[in-house]
Amino acid sequence: MFMKLIKKLMKTIGIKIEQVLFNNKRLSHRYEMEVNMAHSITRTSQILGISKFRLLKLLEAENIVAAKSGNKKLLSDDQIQQLKTALESMNQEQSDFFVKQVESQNTKSSTIIDLSVHQSIVKDLKDQIVYLQDQLSEEKRERSELSKGILAVQAQVFKVQQQLEVKTEVKRESFIQRMFSFQ
Repeated sequence: MFMKLIKKLMKTIGIKIEQVLFNNKRLSHRYEMEVNMAHSITRTSQILGISKFRLLKLLEAENIVAAKSGNKKLLSDDQIQQLKTALESMNQEQSDFFVKQVESQNTKSSTIIDLSVHQSIVKDLKDQIVYLQDQLSEEKRERSELSKGILAVQAQVFKVQQQLEVKTEVKRESFIQRMFSFQ
């Protein structure tokens, strides 16, 4: 009876019961999301500043299960905080590892390489510089010879053009002169 009264009231207002129920479901879902502060995988990856693939691998490594809401997987604020701490510890381990690697390489390089090795490297580099300087001077010489050859060819082409212009400027004879000339 109560439902019939609500239906009549809604009918007079112009709202269908299905719209109200649909809006209620959407609002309750939205309220639930705001209360729990659940974030999608995409949003969580943006918050953490990592790719979705890395986030999924991290979820698997930390044994965190995302709640499903339709097609989406949602993570709570607590889970995101757990992921943040895991990322921070991983970053700290990586930076410690990097520092150790650099320190070990510095100690190795200073003990292994001695003066004779430095001298041989310097000698090789000097030999390479001399070789490259020779190559550069040869290239410059070849370029100058090519430019001289190109200038000579251009001069010959210019002479040929002038000769062609002279021949085309031959005096024009009339038709009668050409007919009776015996050349």
